[in-house]
Amino acid sequence: MSRRIKFRAWAVASRKMFYPDSSDGWELEKGKLEELPNTILEQFTGLCDKNGKEIYEGDVLLTDELGWIGQCIYNYDGFMLIDKRGGFSRSSWKNCEVIGNIHENPEALND
Repeated sequence: MSRRIKFRAWAVASRKMFYPDSSDGWELEKGKLEELPNTILEQFTGLCDKNGKEIYEGDVLLTDELGWIGQCIYNYDGFMLIDKRGGFSRSSWKNCEVIGNIHENPEALND
């Protein structure tokens, strides 16, 4: 099964998240993903949390396991969760809940 490749963009100056399929979103230029000025692109993981919400890079997730909170990041092996101490979780993605993202809710990682 292949996953849908899509991105969202955090506009640094306006402090707003844009999704390509929203009415206020952005589009790829001639089918190519170009670097957008003053934005941070975050890729969809292809996974959804326990409530069916899509999980993107930069999302802050709460796991059912001991209330562990972590950030979704990408590395060369794929997506993973990392906690504020730098440790990695092997928790099931299905038991996670997106509680925000690092741009709009940076305080969520300090809880």
